[in-house]
Amino acid sequence: MIQTRRHFLARASAGVVGSGLTALGAHRLLHAQAAAPRLIDIHHHFVSPAFLQFLTERSAKTPVPGLAAWKDYSPARAVETLDRVGIQTA
Repeated sequence: MIQTRRHFLARASAGVVGSGLTALGAHRLLHAQAAAPRLIDIHHHFVSPAFLQFLTERSAKTPVPGLAAWKDYSPARAVETLDRVGIQTA
């Protein structure tokens, strides 16, 4: 079995005399934590409205590669998308 930090801490806490945390309590704590993973987007793209406007104006003269992907972008829409897919931090 692979030793994870949670398993180590659960076993270590269960072995401490007088801690009030029994082996059963440590087992419950371990499974309660594992049930709700926290999703983090570690590669989130952001563009300010002013910079997006600048790129749009520049693209009228010289095409800006990838600008079409930002067509409907807004910070509020980015947050809505993160919420919809369950990402808590970006």
